[in-house]
Amino acid sequence: MPPERVVGRREEQTMLDVVLESIRAVVVAGILIFFVWFGRRGQLTSHRGWWFVVAGFGLVTLGSVVDITDNFESLNRYVLIGDTNAEAFLEKVVGFLAGFLALAIGFSLWLPRIEAVVASHETIEDELEAAEVRFRSAFDHAPIAMVLGSLDGRFLQVNPAMCELLRYSEEEYSALTWMDITHPDDMERSLRVRRELSDGSTDSVTIEKRYVRSDGGTVFAAANVSVVRDSGGTPLYQIAQLVDITEVKQAHRRLEELVRSKDQFLASVSHELRTPLTAVLGFAELLQDETSEISPALQHEMVRLIAEQALDLNSIVDDLLVAGQAEIGALEVVAEPVSLAAQAAQVIETYEPETVAHVRVLGEAGYAAGDPTRVRQILRNLISNTLRYGGDDVKIVTQNGGPTARVSVSDNGPGIPQAERDLIFEPYRRAHDAPGIPDSMGLGLAVSRQLARLMEGDLTYRYHDGESIFTLSLPAAL
Repeated sequence: MPPERVVGRREEQTMLDVVLESIRAVVVAGILIFFVWFGRRGQLTSHRGWWFVVAGFGLVTLGSVVDITDNFESLNRYVLIGDTNAEAFLEKVVGFLAGFLALAIGFSLWLPRIEAVVASHETIEDELEAAEVRFRSAFDHAPIAMVLGSLDGRFLQVNPAMCELLRYSEEEYSALTWMDITHPDDMERSLRVRRELSDGSTDSVTIEKRYVRSDGGTVFAAANVSVVRDSGGTPLYQIAQLVDITEVKQAHRRLEELVRSKDQFLASVSHELRTPLTAVLGFAELLQDETSEISPALQHEMVRLIAEQALDLNSIVDDLLVAGQAEIGALEVVAEPVSLAAQAAQVIETYEPETVAHVRVLGEAGYAAGDPTRVRQILRNLISNTLRYGGDDVKIVTQNGGPTARVSVSDNGPGIPQAERDLIFEPYRRAHDAPGIPDSMGLGLAVSRQLARLMEGDLTYRYHDGESIFTLSLPAAL
């Protein structure tokens, strides 16, 4: 073979050796870097085995790099590299032999530790999976509404209770944000809370606000919203829990109204008692004064007015007593044949003729089974309200037929506002505020219905053909 070709083949072989040895050095260096990263990530750097493994791969890497240099005779002058005895010792003994010995020792010490770490990671993964299953089960079966939401207000997951609360499906929630279901009047407060959560002012906030259901209805809910962060403090998502407090809010509102009504009731009782008492006392003092020159006719009129005011006082006291007895369950009634027309006429006779001149008593004679005193008390309340607030055409109509006897008190006044019709039979409720007419106690209708139901009947209201109609229904007398 010509010398030129021999030299060429030798150079090709040298370059191939350099490439292969370089690849080996890079691979070993990569393995070294991996083990350094793995040890630090798995918190294994304190173990002696890890140090032996890292040192072993470091020495093998050194031997691989030095091995590359023996292909270049020009490097021989540096002694430790090139094709020299020192380079061979550094490569073979220090690099490969010492390196593989260190690896053998390191892996023998480190492998049990690695197995323990791997087992620990598997245990942690199992625990995380079990925790996720528990959370998902608690999330799905929670009796209160729960939401996992993104930081920009979108719904990521909702549980069945949340779907039931606002009547949206999971698919519908996925296309909505918190602002889409917030009542317009609570929008500003909601935006302020979102800003506090977003800027890190707080990680958790509780707010009571109104939400809009899919059917347009309103739900009051107490919402606790918390920001979930990673180990570095970066916000990941929000978790919210909502409790329906609509009934609580309604009960609170009713309680406030009841307290306000009772305050008004006390003022009304004071007024209604003081007005007739003032008249009674004033007339009585005048009649008692022997020096006063009062004509017999005027004395007779004063006595009549005293009797009239005393009757009003009696009516007020009757209502108060019935209300008190009803609250403690001590109210009793009797059942005997009662003429509804006769009881109505008896109540009308207690008024001045000019006061009841526009009142007509119509209908057929008939008898109901009831307590005469309580029937008169009911009719007195109905007629009094009609004369006070009703129109100028008042009718008292009795009906008797079948198992029920009825008496209706109607007038052509404006009637009771629609919104108040379900409330007028509650204690301390007044549906009218007529100018120039003192407020009543707000007990009459509530007491009257209680009495009617104790007598196995009822008292109802309706507005029909321009007439406001109260109807007392009682069992017909046999």
